[in-house]
Amino acid sequence: MHELKTLLTATALAALAVLTGCQTLPDKDPALEAAEREYREASADPMVQRHGATELTQVRGMLSRAQRYYTDERNLEQTRHLAYLASTQLSTLRAQSARRDADLQVQQSGAERDRLRLQSRDAELQRARSGEDEARRAAAQAQDRAAALQRDLTELSAQNTQRGLMVTLKDMLFATARADLQPGVRRSIERLAEVLRQYPERRLLIEGFTDSTGSSAMNQGLSQRRAESVRQALIRAGVAPQRLELRAFGEEYPVADNATAAGRQQNRRVEILFSDDKGRLNYR
Repeated sequence: MHELKTLLTATALAALAVLTGCQTLPDKDPALEAAEREYREASADPMVQRHGATELTQVRGMLSRAQRYYTDERNLEQTRHLAYLASTQLSTLRAQSARRDADLQVQQSGAERDRLRLQSRDAELQRARSGEDEARRAAAQAQDRAAALQRDLTELSAQNTQRGLMVTLKDMLFATARADLQPGVRRSIERLAEVLRQYPERRLLIEGFTDSTGSSAMNQGLSQRRAESVRQALIRAGVAPQRLELRAFGEEYPVADNATAAGRQQNRRVEILFSDDKGRLNYR
């Protein structure tokens, strides 16, 4: 009996560790790493060293704050905002440093040759500014479209998670040990299909789950069939199959206590994760 209690305790702790790990951010953020690389490249640029030491210090401070937001506060939105600002400032700084270097060369070289060089540097600065403006416009449009997508999913109680925008189909969706959809879920399926027609750049990851009733092997297959039921319903509603992926987790990742009927009902669910605007899915 003591050995059994020990085994159950270890299993519970392992499950808790898995759940906790799913709620944390990766060790490194790609956007912040990209900004750090740009900073290192700018710091190694002789022109930036000559003309932009003060600005480099400012950017370094900005990146340090971004790292603290990510490491200490786990604030992904603020981290990426600061990383974007740092990247934009570095792009402008390199162009401005090139311009200043050209100005210096004008003073040391022949007037006509240096005038042409300065003209080239001006064009480079203009291109940099144009690129920044385009990046800002693209970022703003992406944010507006993501916000509109969430508004369009309001009736399905979509939530923003660390993995992206997620809709959970639960509450009477599945009976115990069954994978067929209940009649009441038809409206949700139709609404999802309608939203996907409005956002053709988005894909879905359909993930099936069960409660703890039955064996692990049975629950694994049951969660697969539940996810497949939702996938087939979306296909019948007009969604292209190539836009739909599915995964099955059986009784893993419960969201409620399996010791109660209400908790088991919540765990018999399907979660639908939306991709980003590039069609990329954030897998567990």
